[in-house]
Amino acid sequence: MVRYQYVLNFGNPIFKNENSVISSKFYTPDYATPCMLMCNQTGGMDLYAVNSDNTSSFLKTVGTVDYTRGIVTINALLISAMYDAEFKFTVIPSSNDVIPVRNHIITMPLGKTKINIIADSISSGTSNAGTTHIFSNSR
Repeated sequence: MVRYQYVLNFGNPIFKNENSVISSKFYTPDYATPCMLMCNQTGGMDLYAVNSDNTSSFLKTVGTVDYTRGIVTINALLISAMYDAEFKFTVIPSSNDVIPVRNHIITMPLGKTKINIIADSISSGTSNAGTTHIFSNSR
């Protein structure tokens, strides 16, 4: 079986806290129960088994989280099937200033959203749009 490396670049700093990056459930051939990914405070991305009572049990560390750069790296993981129709990551940013960079699409629940639109000083049609923003820590 071939294991893959996944690199997720959110383009925004991530709040450095346990469970500030959580995936939805999926299956891997190594375990009979559904699994999920959750970050820890030391910069690790951990694999958990999701038990029938919806609690989780730590299995092993499978990657890293660069909180400052907003990059999640998952090493040597084979995902064989999805638990639900969608596979999602829920990420808590370190700042309330969330900037979509390089044409990323950001979705947020409306009940938790306060929108204040500020024009980007760089044309949004270029590949550099949003890359020079300086984040302020809001947490």
